[in-house]
Amino acid sequence: TELQFGKVNIKAALSQQRSNRQTKIIENGAETQKFELTSDQYDQNRHFFLSQYFRNQFETALKNLPLINSQIQVTNVEVWVSNRSVATQSIRDVIAFQDIGESQPFSPFIHSNGSIYPDNDANDLYGRIKTNESVRNVATSSNTIQGGAFNLVAFKDFERAYCRKLSSTEYTLNPQLGYISLNTSLQPNDVLAVAFQYTVNGKLYQVGDLSRDLVSPDSASGAATRLLYLKTLKGTNMNPTYPMWDLMMKNVYSLGAYQVSNNNFRLDIFYNDPGGGQKRYLPKGNLQNESLIRVMNLDRLNINNEPYPDGIFDFVPNITIQPTNGKIIFPVLEPFGSHLKQKLIDAGNSDLVNTYTYQQLYDSTQFIALNYPEFNRFVIKGNYQSANNKRINIGFGVPRGGIKVTMNGQILTEGSDYIAEYGAGYIEIQDHILASGGKIQIDYENNATFGLQTKNFTGLRTEYRANSNFKIGATYENLSERPFNNKINFGEDPINNTIIGGDIKLNESAPFITRLLDKLPFYSTNESSNISLYGEVAHLIPGHYSSIGSDGTIYLDDFDGTIVNYNLGATSNVWKLASTPKGATNANGTPLFPEASLSSLENGFNRAKLSWYNISSAMRYSSSATPSYLLDDAIAKNLYMRSYNINDVYVGRYQSGPTSLLTTFDIAF
Repeated sequence: TELQFGKVNIKAALSQQRSNRQTKIIENGAETQKFELTSDQYDQNRHFFLSQYFRNQFETALKNLPLINSQIQVTNVEVWVSNRSVATQSIRDVIAFQDIGESQPFSPFIHSNGSIYPDNDANDLYGRIKTNESVRNVATSSNTIQGGAFNLVAFKDFERAYCRKLSSTEYTLNPQLGYISLNTSLQPNDVLAVAFQYTVNGKLYQVGDLSRDLVSPDSASGAATRLLYLKTLKGTNMNPTYPMWDLMMKNVYSLGAYQVSNNNFRLDIFYNDPGGGQKRYLPKGNLQNESLIRVMNLDRLNINNEPYPDGIFDFVPNITIQPTNGKIIFPVLEPFGSHLKQKLIDAGNSDLVNTYTYQQLYDSTQFIALNYPEFNRFVIKGNYQSANNKRINIGFGVPRGGIKVTMNGQILTEGSDYIAEYGAGYIEIQDHILASGGKIQIDYENNATFGLQTKNFTGLRTEYRANSNFKIGATYENLSERPFNNKINFGEDPINNTIIGGDIKLNESAPFITRLLDKLPFYSTNESSNISLYGEVAHLIPGHYSSIGSDGTIYLDDFDGTIVNYNLGATSNVWKLASTPKGATNANGTPLFPEASLSSLENGFNRAKLSWYNISSAMRYSSSATPSYLLDDAIAKNLYMRSYNINDVYVGRYQSGPTSLLTTFDIAF
């Protein structure tokens, strides 16, 4: 509203945001989307070099794009990750070493053999553990490795883990550059380990044990106690001071798209210059005349893949971009860190290194790097076009009537030109519209967050005009966010910020100044004189929404909301015998469990008589698989022996599967 009371003018605004206005564009039958990423948003815990050698050779191998300068070809790789599912296939105990296959080991107790290429014989570790059955044995491996013979440190030099071997469809291998890309991100406490083979000029090298090298786990043969030796790519303790920290690639960014096409693909890098807006170049120094996309080596080729920069992103499949899953890959290891630093030094701007480089992004965890926002000023922006698709996803929460579809500016009709499936979250463009080849724009409102988080804005501007030459004003603005619950995580705290300000402006003619100046013996003027005065002041009052308390309590970790899936039914793989306590004594110093020092069966003679098992489906009463001697009511209906149907526990639940038998976890003491 705008109000006026004599010489006082008032402008006021009230706004509440309950939905997001979004737009999608389809050209030539394919969806065009915009993307924007900041430099700290690299694809974490998904892309890993197989060894330090491949990391060191990465930039050298990509110097002459689109050719790859590499004599290496990875021919076989096995990828193992921590098993957090109930899978029973391709699982086993492994022991992964950080230094296995490395010519420059991290541990001072492992010595290099002077090899150039990664190999089991690159240092003396594999040779010492290869035939050592105490290391191979599940029960004795950890103590042996940490003992005086090896002096290795757990969770640093090695990790014992229960892992699952990934299928070839769960990751992508770049055989020439020597890195893998996982389909899903790892959890912070997951272990990732590999064994692989590769050739150099026809010679075969191997790192770690392939599963075929060791007999499959078989309790009858005793092979279940034999561990696979693997190379660690990621451990549970991701310390940036450990060499394996560098194995995680931090130069890959995800567009969140699939089947990205080269048509109409655009990518640029901008620098957020404080007070100067976004620029395609660095605002200071000798690199001002070179675009950032070229500085980052993403523009070295023209459209015909010839070595002439053309100002456009080099779309080289599986080298600078993975089209199938929309990953952008910088051909340098640390684009906004050491690479930019070297570029500035080469340009003669060593004094600007500390101003522009974001080295914390690579030397620290992603969370810690966010504490340096003054360096996080690089933005990756552009647009991409996905493969042809007549069905466009708009997400859930779009209200009926909240969609507007136009083609070349002309409004299309719902039902005849396109079909909107509000419940399923997509619209389907009809063939005759797609065939026309026009530019289709879809505008829609998504109110999925309505009732969860609402934003409110209040603004008030008051201005008093004494005359045309003098005015004084005051401004009030408030922006608040209402959280959808009272338990707020760190970094998501809802704001309630207020800005107050005042300003004054005076512009008055002053002919007396002209007369005074004209009286000077050495100066003469007839120009009019003016006095101009302008002043402005503002103050930000930060705050928080009242629902999180007067102190604004937020939570560093939501421990109550943390879920660890632990299937009680998979007893054969999950439940293990507990260790006998060693070193526990009573008040007199007498050992409570003297048998703990024994490695024979006597070690467990005093343990509780506890058994855990799953009841066989043969115990299902009246089942065709039930033996005749179990059909007696006293046995088959015994609460502690019988099997259970789903409806016995969840009364009335609909069961769509072929069996209604419920797997129960039974304990006998």
